Amino acid sequence: MSRAIYNPANPPNVVDFTVYKLQQMILRYQKTHSPKLTAFEKALELYMHGELLIEWIGGHPCAVAVSPSIAQDLIDAGGVERSYEEYAEATGLEGEETPYDPDNPDF
Repeated sequence: MSRAIYNPANPPNVVDFTVYKLQQMILRYQKTHSPKLTAFEKALELYMHGELLIEWIGGHPCAVAVSPSIAQDLIDAGGVERSYEEYAEATGLEGEETPYDPDNPDF
């Protein structure tokens, strides 16, 4: 599991894997007319504005909203709201450490 935070100050030769991967997923969803398309486009936009963190869990991107309004923006765009426990159960990652702890001052 890793946490991605967009950094626009990176030099041009540094590729942000999260941006690349989300762009590739968006292209695939455009071709297949997936209902996930709008949510992933919104997630990429929010990520690139520094308003969203992306957790990579078991190879899957999971949005971590930094505020309730950002979370609502994603839900309005078709994102699925799940607790970590629900996600872990659905992906078989039960028992993994919780990726986000809002009570942790080091976050």
